[in-house]
Amino acid sequence: MPFADPLSDAPTSIGGCHYSAGMTYGLFGKFSAQPGRRDDLVTYLLQAAKLLERNSDCIHYIVSTSDEPEAVWVCEVWTKMRVLTLRLCTSHMRVAHGMRP
Repeated sequence: MPFADPLSDAPTSIGGCHYSAGMTYGLFGKFSAQPGRRDDLVTYLLQAAKLLERNSDCIHYIVSTSDEPEAVWVCEVWTKMRVLTLRLCTSHMRVAHGMRP
């Protein structure tokens, strides 16, 4: 017999910010931009973040930089593993990782 989700009646958004009170799935990754191209990569990733604002399965998509001149960090949190997996297989993510679309 499956267990009932004890948080099934928890709200899924507060003030327009989506979240899940239950299990979430995430990715914390570091991109290494080509020398002098970090701002281009940040712009590209922020465009993706803007598109994800309408995706209720995306809880967080945070783009940040560090003291490393070519480093760009991305933190993603999703409500479903299936959605995160599909996202990682999209052509723009493959291009960002230096793979063929």
